[in-house]
Amino acid sequence: MDNGIFIYWKEGIEENLRKVVIDGANTFVDVLRNCTAIGMPEDEVVIRGVNSTLETFVRFLPKTRGLIDAGAICRKLEFMIGNSSFGIYLTDEPIANGTSYVVGLSFGYGITVSTYHFRDLSNSERLESLKLCVMHELGHVHGMAKLYGRVKSENNCGNHCKDLNCLMQQPFGDFSTLIRKHYRNWFCDLCLEDARRVNIDKRKSSKSRKMVAVSNLSPKKRATLPLPPRKDT
Repeated sequence: MDNGIFIYWKEGIEENLRKVVIDGANTFVDVLRNCTAIGMPEDEVVIRGVNSTLETFVRFLPKTRGLIDAGAICRKLEFMIGNSSFGIYLTDEPIANGTSYVVGLSFGYGITVSTYHFRDLSNSERLESLKLCVMHELGHVHGMAKLYGRVKSENNCGNHCKDLNCLMQQPFGDFSTLIRKHYRNWFCDLCLEDARRVNIDKRKSSKSRKMVAVSNLSPKKRATLPLPPRKDT
């Protein structure tokens, strides 16, 4: 398979947590298929499980204040899967973006998510929060919450949606507060618009593996980007 969302996890991760990550990835793919014209229609969620090479790499990563460098894991995933797919790594250890503690992190085509933040929640809240975290990070790697000047960046956590009913808002506390309220497709229309305008297939075919964020283009240049037709639901 050339394209897909490849899911890996740390050895010993509970089966119910693994299933939730898989469910979150499948739900996200369904959202893109139903709501956008570029939503990886040929992609599938591929279960890879425990990978010895990845486990060894993570085991020997230096820690800062007991936190694992999630960015390094994301870059390792990119190297492993190539630039035609996306990778998710699930761990139960606390992770960081640089020196800042995070729940999940996306970089390029790689995503690292930790269950550590949800450890004190009830079982149902923990599972729901993890699924929403996975979908949130997948939104980032697909270009959501980047355009139109409606984003906010707080605590060095990157761009997020200002709409408090959208899954791309910046979560504080736990993800269980981000329940769908008004959007049947999980994300607000503007974030779905972002995903339509970011030409993922073109980015993934780049031999240089360097991505040019649409948000870095001038407003005049962005206005010339083709907008694929929406699929009515």
